[in-house]
Amino acid sequence: MKHRLHLKRRNRAKYQTNDIYKDSLKTRGMERYKNDILYRERIQRRCREKYKLDRAHKKKTISNYHFNLEKKNRKNKNVSKHKQQRKQNLAAEEELVALFKSMVKQGPEYTCCCCHRLIFQNQIKRCLYNTYTTSQEVNNVADMCIDENCVHQCNVSCEDN
Repeated sequence: MKHRLHLKRRNRAKYQTNDIYKDSLKTRGMERYKNDILYRERIQRRCREKYKLDRAHKKKTISNYHFNLEKKNRKNKNVSKHKQQRKQNLAAEEELVALFKSMVKQGPEYTCCCCHRLIFQNQIKRCLYNTYTTSQEVNNVADMCIDENCVHQCNVSCEDN
C-alpha cells in the first residue's frame, strides 16, 4: 500500500513538472476515450455523478463553458452538426414515406391465384402454368394451386409493363 501511494505521489509530481509527460498522458487518455467505448462510458458516468454531487465542480463547469469561447463554439458547432444530421435523416424518411405512398396509392387490387389474397402490384410473382409441366406430380400441384379465374386482366388504366 505504501509503495502504491509513493508511486501515486511521484507520478503526480512528474505530471505537474514535466510537460512532455503531461502531454503524452493527455494524448493517451484522449485516444483511449475515442476508441474504448467502455472506458468512455465509465468516464461520462463519473463526470455526471461528480456534476450532480459536487456543487463547486458544477459551478466551475458552468463558468468554464460561459467564459471559454472556444468550448462554447465547439459545443455550438456539434449541436448544429447533429441538427443537420437529423434534418437529413428526416428528409430521407420523408422520401421513403412518399415512395411507399406512391407504390400503394391504388390499393391492393390484384388477387393471388393460389390463396386468393388481395395483393399490391409490386408483390406479384408471375406464375406461368406451362413451367409446371416437368412431371405429373408437379402438374397436379399446379392444377390445385393455380386458378386462372383470378388472374388480373390488363385494361386501359394499367401502365405499360
